[in-house]
This record gives sequence, structure tokens and C-alpha cells, in this order.
Amino acid sequence: MLTVEDKLCEFIVERLGFDGAPEDLTRRQPLELPALLDSEEVLEMVTWIEEEFDVEIEDEEINGTNFLTVPHLVRFVESKLAVGS
Repeated sequence: MLTVEDKLCEFIVERLGFDGAPEDLTRRQPLELPALLDSEEVLEMVTWIEEEFDVEIEDEEINGTNFLTVPHLVRFVESKLAVGS
């Protein structure tokens, strides 16, 4: 069974075209502008996260803290899942 981190990394590599290995994302690779994702890709990721994990992400939650790195994003998604259970 894939973890939240596995699914997020797979999405970034396969759907957003990250030019690197999934394990590179799990360290300190910044996700947001100007590093890896542009605003359109962030919105695509948010839509995917909502559908994949059956959670709702508020506009104010789409920020540099929650989307800073993959570990930050994993913690954010896991917190959303915990609230929903």
C-alpha cells in the first residue's frame, strides 16, 4: 500500500513532470515558486489531493507553509485525513 508521501511524489514526478527521482522530493526540495511548481501546477495538485484523499482544502491553506516541501505537504495532508476520520 502506498503512503501519502509515495502518492504525492508519484503525482509530482508523473503528472507534473518533475525532472528527477521521487526520492529527491522527499528531502528539502522546495515545491513552490520559483523552485519547482508554478501556481497552475499548485492548483492542479490541490485538485488532485482533494480527489485522491477525499479531503477539502481551503484557499487559505494553500500557502508556503503547507506546500514548502514534500514533508510539509505530507504532514498537511495527513492532518486533513486525521480530521476527516
